[in-house]
Amino acid sequence: MKYHLIGICGTGMGAVAGLLRDAGHEVRGSDSGIYPPMSDLLRSLEIPVMEPFAPQNLDWKPDVVVVGNVCHKDHVEVLRAQELGLTLVSMAQVLEDEFLVDRASVVVAGTHGKTTSSSLLAHVLDSAGRDPGFFIGGVARNFGRSFRVGTGPEFVVEGDEYDTAFFDKKAKFFHYRPRYVLLTSVEFDHADIYDSYEVIVETFGDFVAMIPEDGLLVAHSSVPGSVVDRARCPVWRYDVSGINEGRSGHGSGIYGKVGLRGGGAARSESGLVWNRDAASVSATRQREDSDAFLATGAWVATVVPERSSATESVFQIHTPEGEFVGTFRVPIPGRHNVANALGCLLIAYKLGLDRPEMSRALASFQGVRRRQEFKGVAQGVVVLDDFAHHPTAVRETLAALKGRFGDGALIAVFEPRSNTARRNIFQRKFAEALSGADRVVIAPPYGVEKLPEDQRLDVDALADEIRALGAPARALGDVDAIVEHLAATTRPGDTVVTMSSGSFGGIHRKLLLRIGDAIFPAGSEDIEELAQLLDKLHLDGDDLAANFDDYLVLRVQDGLAGCIGMEIHGPYGLVKDMAVAPSRQGEGWGWMLGQSALQRASRLGLERVFMFGTRSTKGIGQVLGFKVCDKDEVPGFLRDSPQFARAVHRNAEHMCIKLYEDR
Repeated sequence: MKYHLIGICGTGMGAVAGLLRDAGHEVRGSDSGIYPPMSDLLRSLEIPVMEPFAPQNLDWKPDVVVVGNVCHKDHVEVLRAQELGLTLVSMAQVLEDEFLVDRASVVVAGTHGKTTSSSLLAHVLDSAGRDPGFFIGGVARNFGRSFRVGTGPEFVVEGDEYDTAFFDKKAKFFHYRPRYVLLTSVEFDHADIYDSYEVIVETFGDFVAMIPEDGLLVAHSSVPGSVVDRARCPVWRYDVSGINEGRSGHGSGIYGKVGLRGGGAARSESGLVWNRDAASVSATRQREDSDAFLATGAWVATVVPERSSATESVFQIHTPEGEFVGTFRVPIPGRHNVANALGCLLIAYKLGLDRPEMSRALASFQGVRRRQEFKGVAQGVVVLDDFAHHPTAVRETLAALKGRFGDGALIAVFEPRSNTARRNIFQRKFAEALSGADRVVIAPPYGVEKLPEDQRLDVDALADEIRALGAPARALGDVDAIVEHLAATTRPGDTVVTMSSGSFGGIHRKLLLRIGDAIFPAGSEDIEELAQLLDKLHLDGDDLAANFDDYLVLRVQDGLAGCIGMEIHGPYGLVKDMAVAPSRQGEGWGWMLGQSALQRASRLGLERVFMFGTRSTKGIGQVLGFKVCDKDEVPGFLRDSPQFARAVHRNAEHMCIKLYEDR
């Protein structure tokens, strides 16, 4: 089949294009704005993209034209397709027809946490050898992409409640044939589509009613009973609590009464699993917690603060009956991510995974791009990016980041961009959420001129409300003004987190370069200079066009001055191509690059990092906490790496060094 996708550079449309191409179809598309990362992905998949939209883009005579949300009924290519008598379908319909008919559809839905949860669930299933297909609204770092056809029985879908197309106004997730559903939350959002919270509740209720009787609904306890009561299948509730903290969740439903399977466990008389290894919680404390949770009717993850850190969360699970299941670790911080992890574990258990393999998979999750994503550090100022665009997401993101990167100020930079965020519906709630930062900067609402004046978010008033709540705040006119303000006011140890559902005008790179002496993940625009640097130092470098995002680069005022790469092999990292330009050697940049690479390894939850180097590299490594070891101690799959072979070939004095991390 020949498919043409209108608006192919959208996150969902690009993923569908990749799925169709990997399934053997001929795929092309068109768009009016082509830029990374989607442009890089489509280029790597050899999918032609035509720009701008034009009638002649359909001259190649496709069999089917896939219409994205960007299209209205009078779109130039829609009109041409109708003129030619071509079949018009929505993105959601293609996904259903091509990939979900003969698979067990596992749908992750809800106002918040869909992308992280669907990425995590796909990773857990993949780590267990299930080879799932998946369609996710973001790039899962464990896979390096947002889609896969897969050969296994399950297909994981991020279920969006937004409408489908101009000719199909029902929510996308109605197309996804749900058999197993993880429902993370139900709140008001998409103000351009839904008139009220009640309409959203009704929509989610209709979706839940689609699950067959032999399926399963795993729903957070905050999801209204009027939604879960529509389910014909069993319902398992879940929630998160800190030790000795109360729970705010509520709800009703049909509760599952089974435990997670696992080695080293014994079954109680009720058939539940009791894990004898209680980790850091005493038997007395377990009983107290279990008694407290007994009446909730929900699976509960209890955060263990003394074992959690700025880069990971440790939590323990109790069943609805109060039985202790086990202790788990996920290398992403925040109570909301613990909730995401628990929901995924319950779905995975239902699909037949046991506790040890789920635990191993959870610990190796690398997160999702644009979710608390590290964008770089410049003169001690850390810059992060997050997709948060709803008050709840903003609040949870700031709570998770507080103190994560040190004792400096946490500075929130918010762009009201989504159709809900740029309206004044959540004016007060945004003020309350953003006041969790130490300082706040607010950008103008994106495309606000399209809204009636009485519906627009008032950013000046929002800044006033935030200041009244105790956090310094100001609204600035554009990205350049924000960059100048931050460059002048940030100090070493501060953390800047940008929050937007869009690209935010490339603010991250602009800010890092403006502060100066920046180390950040390489982008496609760095490939040429990166190749020149490696060539100058007689380092081979891998296929940089395909692997540029393995590298951190150092940019100073006069250009690219250094780099360091890291291959990820399961729980291990392999440092490669540590390089500093000859003109900048002796200034301590090698140590800075090495430290940045290790911090990245920590954020990814890696257990060990290996590095091969000369005697000078050995010295840097030892300062960074590496220990010299024999090559025979290196795992075999790392010795088979081309990087290892190149290192040994280049210099017989290369040493093998590794860092042990106790986790």
